[in-house]
Amino acid sequence: KKVIFVTGGSQGARKFNQIVIDMVKKYKSEDFFVVIATGLKNYEETIESIKGQELDKYLRIVDYVYDMDKMYKASDLLITRAGALTVTEISIARRPAILIPLPYAAENHQLYNAKMLENAKAGIVIEESVLNEDLLYDKIISVMGDEEKLKQMGENAAKLYLPNVEERIYKEIKDIVKGE
Repeated sequence: KKVIFVTGGSQGARKFNQIVIDMVKKYKSEDFFVVIATGLKNYEETIESIKGQELDKYLRIVDYVYDMDKMYKASDLLITRAGALTVTEISIARRPAILIPLPYAAENHQLYNAKMLENAKAGIVIEESVLNEDLLYDKIISVMGDEEKLKQMGENAAKLYLPNVEERIYKEIKDIVKGE
């Protein structure tokens, strides 16, 4: 099975965690396995929402992932928010993504980050206001059902990576401090 990794960042994303679970319950797809990192504050509630249901074959819920780079590399598709660090990690990991920008991010920066990946054909954007289990499933199938598209999206994500970005930022800060 292909692996889909879902994360809303360290704080989690309660709404899209639940939509992913609703999708898994409804479709019970044999084509992929979903791993959700709920965030520490959403873990117990998420576990409670599936109690007594036989979903182990389709879904694994964890509170937090400490080796995010390994999780990204073990996944075939990512479903994430679109913060700057997450977008950078997606490009480093060379993974296709479905991006659900945080709707309340300052100046809507997550939507702009997500659109950058979408414009590069490395990601698909779904705004949280329209997100539901059917739309999410359709988008997953549109990517996972086409091996070439999945591969190409990952390659496109890799093209966005800027090597030595930390050094570039450091140099810019030094230049600003020096007044250059």
